[in-house]
Amino acid sequence: GRRREGSPDSPGRRAKIEYHTTTAQWVLRDQQHNHSVSSSLRDSHSSGGGNSCSGSPLHTNLSPHKPNLLRPLSPRSRQLQWKSMSSVLYRASGSPICCVAPDGKDGTKHTHPSFDLFPHAPKHVLGGVSSSVELGALSEVHKHLRGVGGPASGGAGAGLPFFAIRKAAPLEKRPWPERDEAEFARGKEGLKTLGLDPLTFSPEVLLHLLLEIFEELDLPRKLALPTQKLQRFILAVHSRMTPNPYHNFFHVFDVTQTVYALALRSGLLASLTDMERFALITAAMCHDLEHPGFSNMALAKTHNPGNTQFRHDASLEKHHSLRAFELMVDHDVDLLSGLNTNTYYAFRTLVVNVILSTDMSRHKSYLERAVAAKEYHESTLHLSWHDSSLAMEGARAEAARKDQRRDNAELGMQLLMKCADISNVVKPFPVAAKWAVRITDEFFSQGDLEREGGLDVTANCDRNKQTRVGLQKGFIDFCTSPFFEAVEGLYPALKEDFAVMGVNRERWDAYTDERLLEEVGDYTKGR
Repeated sequence: GRRREGSPDSPGRRAKIEYHTTTAQWVLRDQQHNHSVSSSLRDSHSSGGGNSCSGSPLHTNLSPHKPNLLRPLSPRSRQLQWKSMSSVLYRASGSPICCVAPDGKDGTKHTHPSFDLFPHAPKHVLGGVSSSVELGALSEVHKHLRGVGGPASGGAGAGLPFFAIRKAAPLEKRPWPERDEAEFARGKEGLKTLGLDPLTFSPEVLLHLLLEIFEELDLPRKLALPTQKLQRFILAVHSRMTPNPYHNFFHVFDVTQTVYALALRSGLLASLTDMERFALITAAMCHDLEHPGFSNMALAKTHNPGNTQFRHDASLEKHHSLRAFELMVDHDVDLLSGLNTNTYYAFRTLVVNVILSTDMSRHKSYLERAVAAKEYHESTLHLSWHDSSLAMEGARAEAARKDQRRDNAELGMQLLMKCADISNVVKPFPVAAKWAVRITDEFFSQGDLEREGGLDVTANCDRNKQTRVGLQKGFIDFCTSPFFEAVEGLYPALKEDFAVMGVNRERWDAYTDERLLEEVGDYTKGR
């Protein structure tokens, strides 16, 4: 019955995963070989104005005597590997968490000094309620806001805390839908433009158009991605999107198609490797997975300060990243089974960094980086960039050029991803108007719940103080206009596309909320 010392489950070979909060680094240590693989998300924040956020490639220190690290992992091994890291990532920092016992009644509570929310969390977790608060003392609205099961919450996991429950619902196996050739042809015509309106298509047609993006990039052939796996992945993403007015599957398609068009029209796509193209499209598809229809700020209001490690720090974006790779490594999808370990880590880091760039709290940081890139590198983020400081010779020069190309490509992907995520302002006005009503519907719904729950109402979510048209004009003036101008300086080819924003801004001056709702009508109610 003895376990051989070299077996994978023996004490000598057991991997130890640690999280260093001071360096924000993951370290996976093999105790027998003293081998480490570390990756840094480099999302630290500078103290003197603006956030400093730059994604970094994964740095590895692979021992030469471990050749198996270069072999593809089995789907089960990859799934366990990701879940083990995400379990530490989403741990509650050793603070007590009040929760409902799985077999207890409302009002029953217990605490765990180092309660791990993953992977075996109770079905109901009261993320923000102090241990001195009885569940029965909460109103139905408070229960909804805090994610407690009940009539107002719609069951476990509903409400603002949202990602307190680690385990996602099992994937629903669905057949790939038949293609409507006429509608597909109509959508394909606008796939490389910014004029495509996904709200005029059925979800089934949009599924086929997403697959078409992968096929136009020739990724199934170049990366040996079976079409059936891509289909299962696209269906899985569709099934994970909630029917919010704005953050729904239509928005996911809109961002994915827009970033594809922007990358193509700007010239960035030509500078990316096939794996980087795959990462960009995948990140766009997964950037809002399971979005609850509330902002990070609203989620933070409903949690005790010490209960979640990600308070005020891209909680939603990190949740989207977690769910993205859960889907990709799920045995029913198994999208990444052909990647070796090094490629998988690099791909995962790139996808996570691109998704994290959509956090609006980092908007100022990316604006500053875009301006700095313009100043230091003239006019483009392409491979043709030349830095005189790299005037070296030999292997050192080649390695430096590769690092520069990779960093430029990642920054370009992040900037265009941010543009795509807020691209409603550069769409034709009839399309922009539809999205304007949808996003303000979602904002005002959040504000109403915050008010009913006794929370401070987020400024742009207060229907008593804001107007739909006013929010659009302010968003263009103070957020999108400076950012798109900076990106345009890096990608002059986008000047004509971005000029639509100025035209839309002038048209908003002639609108009131009443006129906007009259023209758009009830079509903007979420599907």
